[in-house]
Amino acid sequence: MFDTDMHLSFTHSESKKIFFTSDTHFNHDREWVFKARGFSNIKEHNDCLIKNINELVRENDILFHLGDFFLNTQNNEDANEILNQINCKNILYLWGNHNSRVKQMYSESILKDFGRSDIKIYPHTVGKITYLGHYTDIMVNDQPIVLCHYPIYSWNQLMNGSWMLHGHEHCNLKEHGEKGTSGKILDVGLDSNLKPYSFDDLLRIMKNKKTSGIGFHKPKNIARVCTKPKQNTLDPQGIVVNQNLKKLGIENIEDVKIGKHIELHLKHGVESYKLEKSVIDATEQLLYNDIIEDYNIIYE
Repeated sequence: MFDTDMHLSFTHSESKKIFFTSDTHFNHDREWVFKARGFSNIKEHNDCLIKNINELVRENDILFHLGDFFLNTQNNEDANEILNQINCKNILYLWGNHNSRVKQMYSESILKDFGRSDIKIYPHTVGKITYLGHYTDIMVNDQPIVLCHYPIYSWNQLMNGSWMLHGHEHCNLKEHGEKGTSGKILDVGLDSNLKPYSFDDLLRIMKNKKTSGIGFHKPKNIARVCTKPKQNTLDPQGIVVNQNLKKLGIENIEDVKIGKHIELHLKHGVESYKLEKSVIDATEQLLYNDIIEDYNIIYE
């Protein structure tokens, strides 16, 4: 699974809940933003999103925001006007493609704290916002999750049941929606239902999504178990075959080892590490004799 030294780990509980969202686009005064979400102007849009967030996310909960927080926000005062209305004090932010004032606030803080403008430091906290960079792996209640503003189609540990959460697409990729069929990936942007997803919401949604993959990481459907006698182990069947080959005049074959080829058809939608464990258990407990045989497994 994830390298435990390389990810942030969190516990979702009744006393401290974990939420995820993206693409709030506060102050983005464009009709394609607020009208598409059912509002007549940007103030109505901002007020509703803030209300929806505050109804779910409490002061000490954690809200992961996967990019595009503000747009058309000219100064820190305008940004803080929005931030001060959000109850949550723990907003963990990943860069989007429209970072606007939130990026300026980060750069100003780095310059103030470290006296340099040419470095990036993560995590770094400015007020309510902790900046995590462009990408991060996290663990919530032992569930591995990959976070990025942009969708990743071959993400870390996807075949071992990890989730991929993203934004950016404004819920236009239906295969990444709640009922999507592209694996355990979800667009958590506000366009879906105008409110953040809780970790409990994600458990419910991901339970109905099958593990999927592309290229090298396609699901494993067949395991081929091949056994053969150990080196320096007497193989009576191999000896007989070799003797008959010599009687037939077939030369240049020094030795013959007779083994077995067993084909196992695997269940679909099961995490890779669980499949591999089942195949190894079946092989070592039933399919080969560890005293006289070796084995290897090939997956397809």
